[in-house]
Amino acid sequence: MLIAVLSDIHSNLPALEAVMTAVDRDRPDEIHCLGDVVGYGADPEPCIDIIRRRCTTVVLGNHDLAVADGSGMKLLPPHGRIAAEHNASKLSAEDRHWLANLPLTAASANATFVHASPHDPDSWTRIESFPIAQVQFEYFDTDVCFIGHSHVPAVLADRVGVFNVRAGYRFLINV
Repeated sequence: MLIAVLSDIHSNLPALEAVMTAVDRDRPDEIHCLGDVVGYGADPEPCIDIIRRRCTTVVLGNHDLAVADGSGMKLLPPHGRIAAEHNASKLSAEDRHWLANLPLTAASANATFVHASPHDPDSWTRIESFPIAQVQFEYFDTDVCFIGHSHVPAVLADRVGVFNVRAGYRFLINV
């Protein structure tokens, strides 16, 4: 099975359209979104429309929550709060309701999807080091867990020294 995993779109419609063009060339069986569909950019509504229509799975990101109902707003940096308020003003009640009701985690086949941390998904912890990553493996049962949030791509294995994906190992993939 071929899957595509997207994350941290942040209302950036031109980037999302470019990514979807590339995704369409590969024709994956499923498309999964790791949250933060909205925030920062100027086009929250069309980004939500595309993600709702195209993605098999969408999980809640911290910017999605802030835009949906204002909770978590204080956890965003000042420019993030301004963007979230602007994005919220451009969305319908239906779109905000959809965002507010996204799950914190999801699973499909042998993969787990979460915006931040499988250990504590609504704490919005950034997984940016091997020691922080090691703790996470206790909190998902699949072979692979895809995360977003940090904007730092990485592949972390459940043990040191693993550089190739192979049976018997588990991976945390920061998209």
